Amino acid sequence: MTGFFDVPGWALPLARRVLYFWLRTTVFPENPQELGLDPSKPVCYVLQDHHLSNLLVLFQESQLAGLPSAEAPFKLSTGNFPHSVFFLNRKYSLNTTARERYAHSPLMTVLLHESLAKPGLDVQIVPVVILWGRSPDKQESILKALFSETWRQPGPLRRLLTILVHGRNVLVRFNAPISLRALSRENLDEATALRKLSRVLRVHFRRQRQMAIGPDLSHRNMQVETLLVARPCAWR
Repeated sequence: MTGFFDVPGWALPLARRVLYFWLRTTVFPENPQELGLDPSKPVCYVLQDHHLSNLLVLFQESQLAGLPSAEAPFKLSTGNFPHSVFFLNRKYSLNTTARERYAHSPLMTVLLHESLAKPGLDVQIVPVVILWGRSPDKQESILKALFSETWRQPGPLRRLLTILVHGRNVLVRFNAPISLRALSRENLDEATALRKLSRVLRVHFRRQRQMAIGPDLSHRNMQVETLLVARPCAWR
């Protein structure tokens, strides 16, 4: 079975074993019970961006922590999904449009649809933040600083180099679950509820990244670059 990536299902465990020959992770919270998960309710994880490396890390760490497996299929009345995880942002590439990149995940859409249609269904959405390397201003090495976490999404080559450089310093943070039942109680239509859930997750991930790597300076950097290439004005 093919999952999120064009990789056969049997190849994912092999890729994970190869990855973990090099990886060293730090996982929070240290006690999974702090998440307050209800064992009687299904759990679905969400990652911010579409990276195979992050997916493999989530598969491994959810099992090691004794949490519901992200690798397990997620079964719904309308169909089954290969894994219990979805990406907030869709696959990134040079040809991906903004609309395609931020389109809602099929699993996220179906989960919300069923939770609104069935008031008794409550799915626990667990956001997971995975960071490779520390903040650039704390790096001892220029190489490590170059490939540490930033607000810009890396391409495949940069991602590979990031794994090689920062594979010994990977932070995995499981966060408190978001209840879909709470959204269903607000009497929102499906489209509005979907946008709200997406917005809540984006704000959550943004705050987590900001605490870990500092504020997003991409707009400021763009302004500086514009000033540097602008034609100098004549003084009067």
